[in-house]
Amino acid sequence: MANGEDSALRDSSEQTVRVALVQNSDFGLWHFHGSLVTALRDAGAEVWAITPPGPYCQNIELLGAHHESLGMARYVDPWADLAMLVRLVRLFREIRPDVVHTITIKPNTIGVLAASFAGVPRIVSQVPGLGYVFDSRNTGRSMIVRAIVKFLYRIAFRKVERVWFVNPDDFQDFLNWRLIAPGKGVVIRSAGVSLSHYAPAQPGSPDNDKLREELGIPRGWLVVLLAGRMIWSKGIREFVEAASIVSRDRENVMFILAGPLEPGSPDPVPEEYLRESENPHLKWLGFRTDMPRILQLADLVVLISSYREGVPTILLEALATGKPIITTETPGCREVVEAGSNGFFVPPHDRHALATAVQIVLDDESLRIAFGDRSRLKSEEFSEDKVMDTVLKELYPELGSGLAAGLHRQQLTSKETGRS
Repeated sequence: MANGEDSALRDSSEQTVRVALVQNSDFGLWHFHGSLVTALRDAGAEVWAITPPGPYCQNIELLGAHHESLGMARYVDPWADLAMLVRLVRLFREIRPDVVHTITIKPNTIGVLAASFAGVPRIVSQVPGLGYVFDSRNTGRSMIVRAIVKFLYRIAFRKVERVWFVNPDDFQDFLNWRLIAPGKGVVIRSAGVSLSHYAPAQPGSPDNDKLREELGIPRGWLVVLLAGRMIWSKGIREFVEAASIVSRDRENVMFILAGPLEPGSPDPVPEEYLRESENPHLKWLGFRTDMPRILQLADLVVLISSYREGVPTILLEALATGKPIITTETPGCREVVEAGSNGFFVPPHDRHALATAVQIVLDDESLRIAFGDRSRLKSEEFSEDKVMDTVLKELYPELGSGLAAGLHRQQLTSKETGRS
């Protein structure tokens, strides 16, 4: 960022609240939290987005944010994490935000500490699920990493003013672990879903027929979808094995996996496994940018996570698209399903229970329609408009007082120049 550019921005926005959003993925900020960027922008804030470099940085800028690229190691890397801390402190001192809003573990720990060191007046954080670090594994390494992360959270969350949890289970766990003071947390379920972008397919949609042809799915076949990152804890193996069980007795069904490889993850599904698992009844599509179309094609959406989700975006999109859902009764996932009303719960790691639930839904068209209708109704609870209204009210009271932001910048300038 050039000094001249920064000065011009300061001169033109002295009365504007400046917000810096920090997340560990350019795609994640654009896809999962783009509604936050636009809500802040529409409320009159000047938004800065800080993510690692990537192909979605331009998409973030198109939402109306200034973007700064910053390297962030996805997993544990002490030297890279220290470098991230130092660079963030420098960047915050250049941008001089009124609010820093961090999302995901490293921004919520290292990013919060950097904002505190840089003297940022207000820091808020978002815990979009506890993820792989807090799953049920008890290997030596996982226990050490979990202890370190808890220690960092405990220190960092002393510095924050407000923490947004997307499900009540995560908030309660943070209270039980004494990582946060009770009055700092607020539960706002999910980051919301666009009910217009994700909507039920129109009957006889020609786009559905075109997509079937593209994917090689015969007309009349039912489609079961699991979408997400290709990591074992998303239930990939159980989905593949359940597909084999169901397709022995049912000819007209296609199981689809949609999502990218995660080679740097502690829990990656190898590409060889996915390629070898493909057969006339199962396809892996890799990463897709047309998920609304994929969801409209699906007759049933499955997510059988065994780890700590927030509120999975794919399940919110399935609700909005009017789909029956099979998932696990784990934190986050349980928020979207009312068992027997719009879907079913199955135990994690149980391919036979999954296969049975899938067969029940596929065998009963009237059940699929009823479940889908109730999913669409339930999606209204998670409308991104409602969610963002609550977020602004709970986390951004200063957006009603841009004057306070301007005064803060004037005070900073006075201190740096020696003027009073």
